[in-house]
Amino acid sequence: MRFADIPWPVLPPELSGRLRGWEEGRKDKLRETMLRFHPDKFEGRILKLVAEDERETVMEAVGIVVRVVSGLMGDGK
Repeated sequence: MRFADIPWPVLPPELSGRLRGWEEGRKDKLRETMLRFHPDKFEGRILKLVAEDERETVMEAVGIVVRVVSGLMGDGK
């Protein structure tokens, strides 16, 4: 598995105005993403499947995801 094979939680700008139901399910979606990308769990389940030369980059990206999602969970927006 390569970095590009991981389904990173991103939203293309052209879709940002099309989200429906985001506010209703926001908390659940953020929690689900946090659980999916929790560094310890991610490392145990997924990292072993990632090409060795990309593991460090993948874990850096996982850290970024967790920080951003934590911020979104904390700001209530």
